[in-house]
Amino acid sequence: MKPIVSKMMPRLLFLCCASFFSHALAQADAHLPMTKLAIDKQGIKVWTYKVKNNPVFSYKAATSIYSSITNVSALLLNPNEAPKWAPYVRRIDVLSPTNAAGIAIYRMELDLPFPLTDRDVVIKSQLSYLADGSILLFNEATQDQRAPIQDNMVRVARYQGSWLLKPNTQGYVEITTSGYADLGGAIPASFANLFVEQQPYQMLQSMRSYLRDNRLQS
Repeated sequence: MKPIVSKMMPRLLFLCCASFFSHALAQADAHLPMTKLAIDKQGIKVWTYKVKNNPVFSYKAATSIYSSITNVSALLLNPNEAPKWAPYVRRIDVLSPTNAAGIAIYRMELDLPFPLTDRDVVIKSQLSYLADGSILLFNEATQDQRAPIQDNMVRVARYQGSWLLKPNTQGYVEITTSGYADLGGAIPASFANLFVEQQPYQMLQSMRSYLRDNRLQS
């Protein structure tokens, strides 16, 4: 497993990128509270739920993709691919490359539709390889002097998110993303609801299509 880790770790930072709107608890597992099955189509499910002291809903989204965990990880761990498939992601700037503990820090820009102000967020990522062969990434907003707040953007200060990739014996990878993010600023309720339900659905759809049409190296 170590050779795979050494190749993948320098690119771990993008897993957070795709999970930015995941409003999460620290573990991406079946223990998250389920309050509503919001979407169930094309093999993708999205649940929304309320977490105490969070002003907006959280979500958990899940699907299975016919691919190897290496290929799925290669996509998620590659920041250069982000704008090509992850909704609203404009760019990622690496502030600290991955260290020996699997931790990286980066800044991500989000290109939101007019008339909304664009957002950015500084994220600390922690990558873990589990005993059953799964890959878990936990992300949370942080502060870093190397990424000062910009006048033309709203800095997202409250965010946690997680991704769990789990291979099965049929050649599929079970993918679960969950979490919480408060975009801050003035966001219409209709747009916030779109992100809670539609964004994770669109994201997993796009991931599936991109993996089908592109072969990425881990």
